Amino acid sequence: MKINTIKIQNFKGISDLRHDFTHPVTVVTGPVGIGKTSFIEAVRYGLTGELPLTPIQSGKKQAVVEMVCSSPEGSIDIFRDVTPPNKKSVRIMGRKVTGSSSETFLEETTNVSGAILKLATASDVLAELKPDAFGNLFLNESMEKKTLSDLITILNDNTSKEKATLYTNLSLDPTDALPVIVLDELKKLFKKSELSMEVIQKAHEEASTKRKEINAKYKLETSRTKKFTEMEKPEYDTSALRRKYEEFLVVEKNAAAYSKSLKAYQTALEKKKEQDKKIAALEFEIALKKTTSKQNPTFDYINNIITDWHDRNLKSPDEIEAFLEQRKKQIRDTKDLKAKVTKANHEQREYNNLDFLYANIGMQKGDIDDK
Repeated sequence: MKINTIKIQNFKGISDLRHDFTHPVTVVTGPVGIGKTSFIEAVRYGLTGELPLTPIQSGKKQAVVEMVCSSPEGSIDIFRDVTPPNKKSVRIMGRKVTGSSSETFLEETTNVSGAILKLATASDVLAELKPDAFGNLFLNESMEKKTLSDLITILNDNTSKEKATLYTNLSLDPTDALPVIVLDELKKLFKKSELSMEVIQKAHEEASTKRKEINAKYKLETSRTKKFTEMEKPEYDTSALRRKYEEFLVVEKNAAAYSKSLKAYQTALEKKKEQDKKIAALEFEIALKKTTSKQNPTFDYINNIITDWHDRNLKSPDEIEAFLEQRKKQIRDTKDLKAKVTKANHEQREYNNLDFLYANIGMQKGDIDDK
């Protein structure tokens, strides 16, 4: 449907105006207060029945908006008026109808829902929309619904402007088919087969939320990277750096010397362990030799001997041999001493026997008595 003519009387800032839409695009211009917003709101009232605040001019009893439109079915006359306090009436083709009936008639005639008509003809919305965006709003919300398959067909069409725009943004060749990643994203966003305003709005919100999350992460990582790359490097005096370097060399030299000493100590420790093993073996061997006179010596017997050597601080085989020789000498001396003591005791017992004593010196007891 196309608006051919509009007549406005006593509507907001417009007292009396007739305009014929003879060109594809109409631009409303003029200084502040001339009635630009009043003109747009009059168009909105004629199409949707939506009134602004205080639609009737001050001192007037009625405001009128009359529109002559054309459609494939023929010419359509719409007449709307409003009287205080904002009492509305509407006639279509000269017949008075209710507001809901007029909205249904216009939806069927324009293939655009009443809600979208109200949104699209709002003055604040129109002020922000460019002509192509305004046209797309009606086209996308046409009563003739499109499906996801239709959308993919349009985007795969080499001649479609939508595909050219999309491929330009993606830096792709318009002659190529849609990338798999784009198809997958479309299927995720538009899960339903029919593309309605609700579905598109929801998909747009999901995509916007996801884009905001990605942008937030990007800004965070960019900030972290910037802080890392812009970190101030500590400044040192040349002499201070030289001193630090010399200190490092000294530490490195001392570390090398310590490492060398540690290796020497570990080597000596290993040798000592081997020597201790050999000494222990010799001690055990000596203990075995020492016990050759004892039949079937027990482990405790041998252990007691070795423990005694350690208690005496005997550390080498030579010391053990010297100790054993000294022990043998002490045993021999003890035996000799015992023998002498035994002999002396025996002789003492014999001297206590006077008969034996006298017999040994050739005298008798009687001889001594006579003398």
